[in-house]
Amino acid sequence: EAEGNLYRICEGQYNGLLTGYGRTQLSCVTAYFQNISLDAVYTSDLYRAYETAKAVAAASGLPVVPCRNLREIDFGEYEGVPWGDISLRWPENQLIFSQDFRQFRAPGGESSCELARRITGAVKELAAKHPKGSIAIVGHSAAFGTFFPTVTDGFDKLHTLQYMHNAAVTV
Repeated sequence: EAEGNLYRICEGQYNGLLTGYGRTQLSCVTAYFQNISLDAVYTSDLYRAYETAKAVAAASGLPVVPCRNLREIDFGEYEGVPWGDISLRWPENQLIFSQDFRQFRAPGGESSCELARRITGAVKELAAKHPKGSIAIVGHSAAFGTFFPTVTDGFDKLHTLQYMHNAAVTV
């Protein structure tokens, strides 16, 4: 859990900290990966993801490799603003965010299409480095909530953002 989750603030690429509960979640992440063999651990370079990746790598002793292209969506003017205020200041845009994510772009931010291209390209590039190996990639909710539907069904069929829980593991 990051500060933005606790305080209901849009973090996006804002480099927020983990909460006490978030630190507790890290020990669960380490325990989960205790008996999983990995060849590499990659992560967003944002602090909250990097700390999570260190918990993933702790069991194997692997180095954590930060990758800027694994960052969360750039929420532009939303960054650092409470979600309730965002809904009041940009109600039409928040409707798009919740009902047709393909069309979403926060003012001054990255579009969902740009996010899909960036995150999909980054994951494909990392996977190509380990064609027969197992890697862990630590990222963010909107980024991977866009990635998974994009690679399974295609970006054109993405309407609602697939929610990814904090410290969730998807295989």
